[in-house]
Amino acid sequence: PVTVLAEEEDVAAMVWARDHTPPDALFLVNTGVWQASMRYGTDAGWWLNLLADRRTTLPSLLYMMGGQGYFDEVNALSIAVEDAESVDDPAFLERLRAAGVTHVYVGARGGRLLPRDLDPSPHYRALYIDGPVRIYEVVYP
Repeated sequence: PVTVLAEEEDVAAMVWARDHTPPDALFLVNTGVWQASMRYGTDAGWWLNLLADRRTTLPSLLYMMGGQGYFDEVNALSIAVEDAESVDDPAFLERLRAAGVTHVYVGARGGRLLPRDLDPSPHYRALYIDGPVRIYEVVYP
C-alpha cells in the first residue's frame, strides 16, 4: 500500500491536466527521500510525465543517470520544497520562477505541498479541485 501513489481522484486529474494545461507546463510535485540522496514522488504528481504527458520537477528515478550536475539540480529543488517554511516566501517563489515552474500538483496522498497552505495563497490559483487533489497555476509577484 505504501507504493500506491495514485488514487481515483488522481486519475481524473491526470486527464484534466493533459487536456487543460499547456504542453510545455512544468509541474512542481511533492517529493521525499527514497534511498540515500535520491528523491521519489510522494503522491500521483510524480506520474504526470507518463499519464498526462507533462513535465515535473522530479522525473523518474532514472534522473540519477543524467549526470551529477543534473542529479544535484533536481535534488536541490526537491529539498528546497521539502524544507520550505512557507510556500509564499519570496526566495522560494524566485527559486520556482528560475526553475521554470508554471503549475503545482497536489495528489490525494499529498506531501509537503498541501491545499491548506496553497489554497489561501495569492501565489497559487486553483484550476482544478477534486477532494484533496489540486492543480494550481503559479502566480508570480
